[in-house]
Amino acid sequence: MMVTTFSEYQNESKKTAMYSRENGIGIMYIALGLAGEHGEIIEKIKQFIESKGEVFDNFKLELTKEIGDLMWYISQLCTETRLELSKVASQIFKHEIDMLEEYDNQIKNIQPQYTNMKLEDICIDTTIAVCKLVEKIKKIIRNKNGNLDVEDIDVINKNLGTVFSNIRELIVLFSLSIKDILNLNIEKITSRLNRGVIKSEGDNR
Repeated sequence: MMVTTFSEYQNESKKTAMYSRENGIGIMYIALGLAGEHGEIIEKIKQFIESKGEVFDNFKLELTKEIGDLMWYISQLCTETRLELSKVASQIFKHEIDMLEEYDNQIKNIQPQYTNMKLEDICIDTTIAVCKLVEKIKKIIRNKNGNLDVEDIDVINKNLGTVFSNIRELIVLFSLSIKDILNLNIEKITSRLNRGVIKSEGDNR
């Protein structure tokens, strides 16, 4: 199935979420997974910077896959906190955009004028937001037994918006597509689910 909106992606990705939701385990699993996938993106970008800006073999495809994996965890965190992925993604705009093609069209004409230092700034900003998310979720589990209130959800929403804003920067910089990112991810995860290997390890399962 090809998804055409953030809403469709959120709904379809939810079907592949096989983690436990007891005693706050689910939301902590998501937080740790989000942090781990962010680290994978940072590693790819580090390699790009070390290559002095040369796009090495399959770089765009590998970055697309890693951003897709990060998006899966962002989508699950939205679901667990009753947020809409489309609204989180649209915080950088003046209005909500659910259609993926429209989202890509909104950003495709933005010309990247970043140096490697700017790229590093994007990485640092995203890392700070991810760390704040993990820290917030840790406190929710420790102090509230995993129960979220309106203030908690607002903090999570704000930091997810920062993460997504930086994802957009990477999409623009490397001429990627959110539509391609989400569809490649849902195809991969759904295939693993159908083949019964979603809980196995390794990228090539």
